[in-house]
Formats: sequence, structure tokens, C-alpha cells
Amino acid sequence: MAVQSAAALIWPQIFYSDRETLSAFLPNDAVNLAVLLPAATALAFLVRRKRLFGLCLLPGVLLQILYNTIVQTVGTRFSLLAIPYILIFFLAASDLYLSFTTIRGEVVKKSTAGKIRERIAGGVLAAFGTAFLLMAGVQAGASRLQGEAITAAQAGLHAADLIIAVPWISGGAALFRRRVFGYQAAGGLALHAALSFLGLLVFLLVRPALTSMPLDYRDVLSLATFTVPVVSLAGFFLARIGRLLRGQLIL
Repeated sequence: MAVQSAAALIWPQIFYSDRETLSAFLPNDAVNLAVLLPAATALAFLVRRKRLFGLCLLPGVLLQILYNTIVQTVGTRFSLLAIPYILIFFLAASDLYLSFTTIRGEVVKKSTAGKIRERIAGGVLAAFGTAFLLMAGVQAGASRLQGEAITAAQAGLHAADLIIAVPWISGGAALFRRRVFGYQAAGGLALHAALSFLGLLVFLLVRPALTSMPLDYRDVLSLATFTVPVVSLAGFFLARIGRLLRGQLIL
């Protein structure tokens, strides 16, 4: 993914054939290198040291990779340029499955149960997933009612929002009900929330430098009012999980 994003930034005319896809996806390549790559590198370091905490957070990075590849695969209209994204999607999906099957769910639950406010955290995570689901449906429906054509980039965003809402809702509901899967997914979903908002903020900030679109200060300030509390709350939540799982190793 890092190689693909770096190549797209160096040779954008090869990866993005028109202004629409370039404006939609080139800034996201910068986000991948500035936000997603450092997070993935840090978690890979923890996993290599067999830290259970790192493995619990790894699904968050993988979910963000899946989200990006869905957007870009649909956004490039499943053309030949989508082949790298499809390959990355299946690699990330297989890693996501392996990470969940490797996480010691009972150990995580035993260490964190009753100490991470499951009802509140699970409800918030499920609410985020529901918001993604409703947002995609409302935006797609509004475009159809107004007779506006949905661009490939917009279709990619709608598809990714609909698909990514599933683990958010299921993971949040499981944590709310204190199921093992909820404890397995909680850290990764919290990290994914932070990465999503932080990535979108970076996207808006770097877009003027990479495309012809101007910086919209109102959008940046509006998004920042959501990003700061989401990232802060996710950080506190993950720090709490990290302290509770201190010393726990991957078997």
C-alpha cells in the first residue's frame, strides 16, 4: 500500500486519468503515508514483540486499509488501475481474519471486563456504525431524488461506508452485551475511529497542495471540532486497554 501511494504521488497521471479521480484520491495517498503507514509500522513492531495489545489494535489499521481500497476500487470503476487496490483488499482482509483468530478473546475479556465502561463504549461504537450506514443511504437517496448523477468517487465512498458499518455495529453491540467478540474488536474499532477522523482532516489540509481545489477553512474547522474529541476519547480508551493488557503476550 505504501509503495502504491508513493508511486501515485510521484506519477499521478499514470494512476488517475481524470481530474475527478485525481482530486478525490491523490490526497488520500498522502494520508496513507502520513497517517496510516506510521500507525501500521508501530503496531507491526508491537506484534513482532508478541504484545497482545498491538494485536488487538491491528484490526483498526486493517479496517482503514479495507475502507480505502473499497473507495478506490469503485472510484476507478474497476479498471485495470484497480488491480493493485483489489490485491491490497484481499491481503488486508486475510490479515484481518488472521488477527481476530489469533487474539486471545477470553484473556482480553478477563483483563478488561468491567474496567472499560462497556455499555458506553459499545453504544458509541455502534452509533458510529449506524451513522456511517445512514449517511451513505441518505446521501445516495438525496442524489437520486434530485436527479444528480453519482460520481464514481461518491459511489466508492457510499459502498465503503455501507460495508465498514457492519463491523462497527456488530462489534459495538457485542461489547455492549459483554460478548467476547466485543472485547476483541473494541481496541481496533476505537483506533479505526481515530484514524478515520484524523485521516480526513489531513486529507482536507493537503488537498490544496496536490490538486487545484482551494482550502475550505469552514470544512477544516467544522471537522476539527469532531476530530479533536474523537481522537482524544479514543486515545484515553486505548491507553486504558493498554494498561490493562500490559505484559500480556501473543501465544
